[in-house]
This record gives sequence, structure tokens and C-alpha cells, in this order.
Amino acid sequence: MKKIIGLLLVILFFSACQTDKKESIQIGAILPLSGDVAVYGKSLQNGMNLALDEYHKHNPDGMKVRIIYEDSKADPKLAVSSFEKLSAINKCKLVLGGFSSSEVLSIAPIAEKNRIVLISPTASSPSITTAGDYIFRTTPSDNFDGGIMSKFVFNNLNLRNVAILFINNDYGHGIANIFKEKFEKFGGKVVIEKSFESGTKDFKTQLITIKDKHPDGLYIIAASELGNILRQKAELALNVEVFTVGLAENPKVIEIAGKGADNVFYSYPSFQVNSDNKIVQKFVTDYKNKYGN
Repeated sequence: MKKIIGLLLVILFFSACQTDKKESIQIGAILPLSGDVAVYGKSLQNGMNLALDEYHKHNPDGMKVRIIYEDSKADPKLAVSSFEKLSAINKCKLVLGGFSSSEVLSIAPIAEKNRIVLISPTASSPSITTAGDYIFRTTPSDNFDGGIMSKFVFNNLNLRNVAILFINNDYGHGIANIFKEKFEKFGGKVVIEKSFESGTKDFKTQLITIKDKHPDGLYIIAASELGNILRQKAELALNVEVFTVGLAENPKVIEIAGKGADNVFYSYPSFQVNSDNKIVQKFVTDYKNKYGN
């Protein structure tokens, strides 16, 4: 079924929600519009609104489309209640979101049972691949992220003993597990793994424990916590090679991390703002014109 997603989306786009007015339709969206990762949710919301503008611009006489946004705060429980509202009250048959893998995996059984298509733009856990016939995503699986990073660390950085510090959710476990599996197959060793809860501010205990193991490198898998981890790593003089995820590009992460952001390797995001693709260039230009940088 996943092979025909293009056709499926075209069909669903014009029947996304049951509405009284034949001339308009509604699509649901579940994003973190407040909380620690709101910066990402708002960027996604901006992109979706930009797509709506583009659609209405080129289809002035076509169906009017509206996206109903629900704020999940990246909380799986809130995401589930948001999904239930969109499906039961708004009668949506297509929902965009959630933001995190934990949200998507919590919603998936309900979406599957009720045959409601769920498409996440950001959730990357490998488990989502087999979560159901109505569950999709537009971002690569962590199997790619963790696998590619393990090869880079072993072959390019020539590291053999590394530590992993990861967020304790489906996203963190997904990348950590695949990295460890691939890295050890290459001949490397993960000397210690430490986790933390979402929203944690103080990482000194984990970082000191990691430092005592004398790794050559540290793989950090985090979201909004990344800036504080990098800053505290520098404060503790944990002088090892650091590699992390694409969220390192967030200007706020760099601001919080300070000098801790220097010489950090990260997996590049799948979307390149400097791409020479004309469609991408137009999107970036339109986005900046409407929302700024």
C-alpha cells in the first residue's frame, strides 16, 4: 500500500474530512505549537500554511482547504486526545503529524483501526515502518541516520570506543540501537550508554559517568536538550569527538551551547535550504518572504 501513497494522497486531499459544505474540506494537523520543541512545530505549521497559499493561488475556483491545528506539546497523551478530537468531532480522514515518534506510535493503532491516514513529517523511529497500512512519514527512518553516522565515526573519525547519550523515547532508542548495532559490526565498541528524560536541564551526572569511561567519542541523540548537553560537556572538560543529529543546526542550540558547539559533527538534514532544485529554491524564497529566516 505504501507504494501508492502519491495516488492515495490525491484522492484524500479532496475527501479529507466530512463537512456540511461541499465546497470546502478540512485536514487535521497535530504539532508541538508550545513547549520545548515549539520552534519546530511552528516551522512545520508555517510550511503547511505556505502550501495552502500555493494551492489556493493556483486553484482560485477550486475547493477551499483548511487545516485544523492541534497543539500536542510533543506529548503522546495530548497527541492521542488531539487525534481523537480531529477524527470524532471534525471527521478528518487525513491527519498530518505527530512530531515525535512516540506521538505517532501512540496514535497509530487508533488511526489504523479507524482507517484514518496519518502522515508524519518528522517522526523517524524504525517501528513506524510497520505500524500499519494507514501510517506514513516523509522523513527517513533512523536506520539511515544511525547507520550512516556509525560508518562515518568508524571510517572517517577512526574512533573505536564511543559513548552514547540519548533521549529516553522511541526516537532516542531507535537511533541509539541502530548506531550500536552497525558500529559494533564494523569492529567498534560502545563502552557506555546513558539516557535522559525529555525536558531534562542538568546532564552533569550522565556526563561525569561517561567521562569516567574514557571514550574516544560521544554520540548525542537529543531534541531541545542538545544545547545544554553541549554546554555542560564543555564545562566538564569532556574533551572527546562529539557527533549528533541534525537538530544541531537550530540557531537556539548553538546559542545555548556556546563554545560547546565548536567542532561538533552532525548528520545533515534531508532537506537542504541551499539546494539548486528550482522547487526547493522557490519554497525557501517564499518562506523567507512570508516568515523571515
